[in-house]
Amino acid sequence: IILKHLVTIGNQSSFKIKNSENLHKKNYENIILTWALRKDFNKTGVFSDRKLGASSNLKKNTLWFLLYQDNELPKKIGKNITILYEKKKIIKFNIIYLIKKLFENLIKYNFSFKKFFHFTSYQSSFAEIVNKSLKNLLHQKKIKSIITPYESQPFQNLIFDEAKKKNIKTIGYTAVSQPMPLHNLFRDGSPNMLLVHSNQEKLHLIKYFNWPKSRVKIIHSISYKK
Repeated sequence: IILKHLVTIGNQSSFKIKNSENLHKKNYENIILTWALRKDFNKTGVFSDRKLGASSNLKKNTLWFLLYQDNELPKKIGKNITILYEKKKIIKFNIIYLIKKLFENLIKYNFSFKKFFHFTSYQSSFAEIVNKSLKNLLHQKKIKSIITPYESQPFQNLIFDEAKKKNIKTIGYTAVSQPMPLHNLFRDGSPNMLLVHSNQEKLHLIKYFNWPKSRVKIIHSISYKK
């Protein structure tokens, strides 16, 4: 498993930003970080989020930062949308990129093999890619909040941790219910506010996963009518 996590870092050399000029605009107050497929866009470039039940044309002062999961980009993209995507390559694996990242992490963690194997994985490396793409935007004074469908993924926790340094409010929404969501343990990088849609889920998070009561709030489910 460790070897697989190390080797697959070599597949991450082709991440690119679409609509990168949007990251440098000064008028955004909120960021929504979520996933996207091509079918989530309409013909005019408006994005509809299935997990949050919201569209990109509702608030122009909100930047939608999308982690794209399809091969082909939509033909039109809204002005307040930025997409992080993987550029198509005939050979996806890049051994030079892999070796470079391995040596960078060895130096970064002072040749501590414990830290090296903990942080050197596909998920941790992807977290750094997303964080690097958003970091400059988080330093802008007008950003007040960052919102995401929360799954406690490393990139979410890293970005939330970075945002808190700038007093940016971080909000997560549990879009799905699971019987034993061990990934949602309270930790560094957990959001300031976690939105859930059941009393049982709130009790579970507080009693077993160490969440402070003040940081878990019940709202009506976006995904389910009943």
